[in-house]
Amino acid sequence: MLRRVWDAAKGCTDINKVVVAWPERYPDLDDNNVLERFRRVSLEFPSKYIIRLTSDCPLITSSDIYKAIVSHSHKDYYSNNYDGHDVQICTFDFLHQNFGTHKEHVFNDFSTRSTGLSVNTKEDLERVRFLAK
Repeated sequence: MLRRVWDAAKGCTDINKVVVAWPERYPDLDDNNVLERFRRVSLEFPSKYIIRLTSDCPLITSSDIYKAIVSHSHKDYYSNNYDGHDVQICTFDFLHQNFGTHKEHVFNDFSTRSTGLSVNTKEDLERVRFLAK
């Protein structure tokens, strides 16, 4: 799943660098503290804008990412609200100033309704495997 997301990111010509924030990179963090991993990666690889993709969305395409980049219009935060093809974009400052010790795996966007296209359960994985064929 990670490879599919990686390939989609690398296929988007508007992205300069792709960095993976996997749990083993920061062994001192709880595996569920995804936001802190993103904050730490952003300190290692500073950038004005951070595009957040997650490997539980293996159906994402380079086109999904490109559309989000075009739509975000240099706002502090943007989400495409497209479950299973999730793209979130925020500024470095927004990431570091707005979440404190928040640990949620999404920045602060609970408006996305689940469509079963992201992989959170075994059933989701089976559905996404079928769709990916």
